[in-house]
Amino acid sequence: QPWAKYREQITHIEIGKEVTHLGTYAFAYSYNVKSVTFEEGSKLQSIGSFAIFYMYRNLTELVLPESVTNIGKYAFYHCGILKSINLPNSLSYIGDYAFELCWILQSIKIPNSVTSMGANPFLDCEHLWQILVSPDHPSLL
Repeated sequence: QPWAKYREQITHIEIGKEVTHLGTYAFAYSYNVKSVTFEEGSKLQSIGSFAIFYMYRNLTELVLPESVTNIGKYAFYHCGILKSINLPNSLSYIGDYAFELCWILQSIKIPNSVTSMGANPFLDCEHLWQILVSPDHPSLL
């Protein structure tokens, strides 16, 4: 990663619309990131394991583009103050421990498009009091 030596100085990340995959550890350990945006018309399909959001301590909210279908394991690990995330209706898979240690996350809606989730995707989310799953989606209940 050419920007690794600058990771502590990065405060904003904008993902271009032609990016289709965020690889493993893409922007991991960029502790000071406060916002992540996706260019309009984003074609992002997958967020790799330990990817862009791993260990973000200042990111409070995130809206993923409607094109995302896969969230890898530990993708949002230890995003300690992530309060809200909007999962797109195109999402089909949430990986193992994807949101582990997102302490402040209080509620999350699992879209009907999700067909599979890995082990303990919400482990140690201390304030998570509501996981919304459609009653028409019994495979996740």
